[in-house]
Amino acid sequence: MRFRSGGAALAIALAVAACGGECRVILSSGLVVGCGDVPPGPGDPSFGSAAEVLLTDCSTNQLVWVGINAQPTPTPPPGGGSAQQDDDVFEEFDTLRCAGNLNWIGGTVLVANDVPGGFYFNPAAILVLESAPLEMQTTIAAISGDPQFYANGGDSGVQWVVPAEILDIETSETLMCPLAPACTA
Repeated sequence: MRFRSGGAALAIALAVAACGGECRVILSSGLVVGCGDVPPGPGDPSFGSAAEVLLTDCSTNQLVWVGINAQPTPTPPPGGGSAQQDDDVFEEFDTLRCAGNLNWIGGTVLVANDVPGGFYFNPAAILVLESAPLEMQTTIAAISGDPQFYANGGDSGVQWVVPAEILDIETSETLMCPLAPACTA
């Protein structure tokens, strides 16, 4: 069940804000985030039609929502070359996650000055990987430090992946397994 900023979410946010003076929102998983860290909704370019996945950078606690579209998205074959259409990326994401093999998530970086961190991953070009070439690997903090560099392709190309440290999944899809705690390693 998707939990967006409808009446229930607003009431919860106001109740939490009244208690401590800071705006907070409780997600459907029970996770409490700041109002600037709520998941994107329909109409937002970073919104994924299948799910929004909240990732954290375990060393800096920076957050980024990754939208995953329901339709297949392009994934480059190992070793480079042109992108090919995959099966449902959300299904692939959930399968890897439940098997404990989802280590990297990302895709094409787009600059967005109106979101925390200054960027988002294009939901139509998401990668979910067990292993990733070293030249594609980066962190949320690194992208946030210079989103334009990563949007322009940086040193390796147009797609980047960050460690898949998942705090929350907002989706109407049925998850195959419970969410494991992030930042435990």
